[in-house]
Amino acid sequence: MFYRGSNKYCYKRRELPHWDIPGVRQALTYRLWDSIPQSESKKIETGVANAKADMKDYAMRRLMEECLHRGYGSGLLRHPEIAKIVLKSWLDNNGRAYDLFEWVIMPNHVHLLFRPYPGYSMCDIIRTWKNSVSQIIRQTDLYRQATRDYPDDLKQAVWSMDYFDRAIRSNSHFYNMKRYIYNNPIGLKWNGKIVEKPEDWPFSSASTGWQEYL
Repeated sequence: MFYRGSNKYCYKRRELPHWDIPGVRQALTYRLWDSIPQSESKKIETGVANAKADMKDYAMRRLMEECLHRGYGSGLLRHPEIAKIVLKSWLDNNGRAYDLFEWVIMPNHVHLLFRPYPGYSMCDIIRTWKNSVSQIIRQTDLYRQATRDYPDDLKQAVWSMDYFDRAIRSNSHFYNMKRYIYNNPIGLKWNGKIVEKPEDWPFSSASTGWQEYL
């Protein structure tokens, strides 16, 4: 579904608006299929419905982010075996279809800062990332264990269909999003310890720890 507006690169898919503008830096979040339970989804819908008309998109993003950070779902991405699959999918075309600036892999979602090259739409890049890893992840023992008690119709899913993005407006906006990405894992546990600094979480561009998993 495309917005009727002056910007032909603005469209809406499912709940969230997207700005797919060639050559513009983007802050992106996408998540695992089970990261927002139905009960929480209804609360988000209620919160958005009660927001002012010009604040509904903002309310949707804020409420979804808050829900993701509660850690619902299987948390498959916390496993190095799975995080490695996702990271490799990003690195494979870095410098060819896009520039990947910063990233973090959280237990049930991911954040990235990147810039698609002209001729490569953000939508197609994200679809490629998701599709390229879904079949691999579904074949892992970790995925089979995580979905053991799930209904059959959910056992083929890996990612939620939608994602949310923000076009970067300025250098200050870029560095604010960079800090946000870096600080996302603070408070999580890794190797039995609470993450206190961004570099303590290995699945992040703020750290060098991820290199040992590739």
